[in-house]
Amino acid sequence: MIGTLADYGSLTLKAYYDEEAISGKIIVYVENAGDNEYVLDEDLGGTFTEYDGVTYTYDEKTIPVGFALAADKDNVTEVVMNAADPAANTIKVYLARVRAEVTFKDGDSTVATKTAKYGFGLIKPDGERDAAPAITGTPSAGKEFVWADATGEEINYRTITEAVTLVKTERDITRKKDRVRRRRSGYFLRRRQRRL
Repeated sequence: MIGTLADYGSLTLKAYYDEEAISGKIIVYVENAGDNEYVLDEDLGGTFTEYDGVTYTYDEKTIPVGFALAADKDNVTEVVMNAADPAANTIKVYLARVRAEVTFKDGDSTVATKTAKYGFGLIKPDGERDAAPAITGTPSAGKEFVWADATGEEINYRTITEAVTLVKTERDITRKKDRVRRRRSGYFLRRRQRRL
């Protein structure tokens, strides 16, 4: 408490107090990769504190890459904190997986346009898994055709977050050689069993 005495005899007192912040809850539902259902994600949810009567807004910068607020769900991204009704201090958001258009081109002609769902890959309009269109033609000797971006890099369909055009590209065939080591432990085990 602070007080001042004016020249003419009046007294002014100011009282200060610390208002206690109240807590709220953030509930986050994330769309499954394999279907369009949403499940609770406790790692993305949490709690927050704010003062009574103050508006708290969900920080959309915390949304992970490949996700966006679901437009077809009732997202509650803003609440006015209410000490009298703690249940009202709840943010509830639904995060949909980003869908992006993938255009496949062979020269100047478009072979197909498909949709990629983040974390899942190419999907059909009904949400079922889809495949990239087959590549036609015969590549040069020691080469193979792949769908690649403008830089010649192949794209993982599960990581696409924005529209992309992939073109039929020829590249050297690369094969991994698996080195197989023969294990002799079976031989020693059989030999030991014969001795017993």
